[in-house]
Amino acid sequence: MTPSGTPTDKAPAPSAAADNRYPFENTAPEVSVVEDTTPWPAPPADPTAAVTAAVASTADKGIEQAVVIIDRGSGAVLTQISPDETYPALSLVKLMIAADVLSGGGSGAAKADAATSARLREMIVRSDDVTAADYYDEGGGDELINRVVQRFSLTGSSPTPDGEYWGNVQTTATDMSSLVSQILANPGLSAVIAPAMKATAAFVAAVRAAMGGPSR
Repeated sequence: MTPSGTPTDKAPAPSAAADNRYPFENTAPEVSVVEDTTPWPAPPADPTAAVTAAVASTADKGIEQAVVIIDRGSGAVLTQISPDETYPALSLVKLMIAADVLSGGGSGAAKADAATSARLREMIVRSDDVTAADYYDEGGGDELINRVVQRFSLTGSSPTPDGEYWGNVQTTATDMSSLVSQILANPGLSAVIAPAMKATAAFVAAVRAAMGGPSR
């Protein structure tokens, strides 16, 4: 996982007029979310060279990345770069939000009704900041993050230091790789979150194609 970048996500006030289907361009055309049912690919034997080259290529552009790649079958770390460096989580907070809601939030009672599952799925696929802000506020903000840290035994994550911008929630690549692994190992969580994560690439490609740009 690669939490990186400049903290820009703010918990916006919900607005009936806001069209937040696509986080970077609110006038993006409406496209259908593509369900990706292909199996998760097996990890390469040693991804170190490819990851190192990819991180180096973005470093030339001033982009810092932290990476942890693990074999979920064995739990072995295949490669890592700055695994415990703290970064703003930005939209990765949406995975924390979904995991908290599906785990029952503060009540601890699992909540996976069809309407909630569909809303969470759309939040992840379309990176919907308005829906994320709604759930973040409903979950208590800092309390939500603290629940996720405790429930999933995260060691390098913490609530936003400024008390306002949920994109500034702090996390590490180690924590995000652990969280995703635990999500995928939990049938109640993975049934909603895994297909949404896989559908994001197809959704972005469809939006770009609809806007006349390259699909990749």
